Amino acid sequence: CTTDILAEKLRTINPNVAVLPNLIDFNQYPKVEMVKKNIRIGWQGGVSHFEDLHMIRDAIGKILEKYPQVTFVYWGDMKLYGMFRKFPSERVECHDWVDYLVYPYKLACLNLDIGLCPVTENEFNRNKSAIKYFEYSVLNVASIASDWEPYKSCITHDKDGLLVKPDQWFN
Repeated sequence: CTTDILAEKLRTINPNVAVLPNLIDFNQYPKVEMVKKNIRIGWQGGVSHFEDLHMIRDAIGKILEKYPQVTFVYWGDMKLYGMFRKFPSERVECHDWVDYLVYPYKLACLNLDIGLCPVTENEFNRNKSAIKYFEYSVLNVASIASDWEPYKSCITHDKDGLLVKPDQWFN
């Protein structure tokens, strides 16, 4: 598995567990120079992140309302995109999944300034890895993440990312 926390959990079932941390091949993530007009705040994920995305939805709406220079970039399972239909369509970009082989290029082409890594405090999220933070980092995208595992153990707040509590996402 990818984390010590998950290994601890799995050892209760089977003692034969090894930790192989996530690794990022920097060569797969190209540097893409694009012209930007707005600040681009992005999120990516699948349906297992419904609660996580729901937790930040209102904060995203308030940010779009207060800061006209911000665009929210949604990339993931289209089943969740409906959460953002009430937001101004010219300020929200929507991107569907792509094949795994072009994933790094697609993420680079989103040209994000800030990557969001929200996770609600539950056992499922506690056992995840911080792969999303690593992917954003390889592209020099600033990360704002929940002050909870898996991000709490790898991000130093205000040094290499921001860690926030559930009620702090707007701030």
